[in-house]
Amino acid sequence: MLNKLLTISTEKQSFTSTTPYIAELVKKVTSKLKNNEVTEQQQKSFGEIFNHKLADIKKNRQNELEKWKEKERDK
Repeated sequence: MLNKLLTISTEKQSFTSTTPYIAELVKKVTSKLKNNEVTEQQQKSFGEIFNHKLADIKKNRQNELEKWKEKERDK
């Protein structure tokens, strides 16, 4: 009977000593997931900005080409 109580007590103590480790591990995993989400959002916003700038450059080049073609026609 006493041995049973000692083993149960030891099991509970070992469980409580691992609980902070598990909680710390869960916190690390959740923080990494949040960081990944933030990074993905930043990459998406970078991609959107990049595509917008690229579209502006294409538009400007097209306008310059049209102007050049008009000058050539006028000659």
